Amino acid sequence: MNEGDVREELSAQTQVIVQDASPIVGEEPSYAPDGGAAWTIVQACSDQATLGGSDLVEYAVVPSDEYDEQLQDEVEAGDHGDLISGC
Repeated sequence: MNEGDVREELSAQTQVIVQDASPIVGEEPSYAPDGGAAWTIVQACSDQATLGGSDLVEYAVVPSDEYDEQLQDEVEAGDHGDLISGC
């Protein structure tokens, strides 16, 4: 899921914590809110069952150009389960 899709679901009062996980794809951290680059979420949590009702959302992102099938397989296998602190 890309970050833009998630942001559209959140209310203006939702606290958002973003972790830049670029090092797992060999890149330097470079995340900037509204920085123009596309980001793909590789791990996320919230304090509620739905994003729209959440007061707190935390997620880890990588540059979308670096998100490939191998990384998707790793994420689905739980290989990068420590990217966020949890909600």
